[in-house]
Amino acid sequence: MTYRQSKKRREQNKRWSERANAKQAQQRIAAADPHPLDSIDRTIHITIQRPGTNEKAKFTLLEGNRIDNYSVYCNGAHLGIMGITRVMAGIRKALPGYRRME
Repeated sequence: MTYRQSKKRREQNKRWSERANAKQAQQRIAAADPHPLDSIDRTIHITIQRPGTNEKAKFTLLEGNRIDNYSVYCNGAHLGIMGITRVMAGIRKALPGYRRME
């Protein structure tokens, strides 16, 4: 013969369990440190200067709607939305000594 709980007792146990879980969740939230990454500025600034000509280019990368793309500005002009690989390819082409393979 097995032990059988009444419907009322099952409901009491369910309510007790929900309260216990809610209390643990509240304690977890209260004890948690604020997330440190929320306060970090997600803008990336890349400054390039040619010493011979004193020419400067400042790239600003603003976080896009995906983790792997950025809204790119060069000296305040919008260049478009691109990934970091394409941004670095553009910077590499602008560096002295780059030879285009055609």
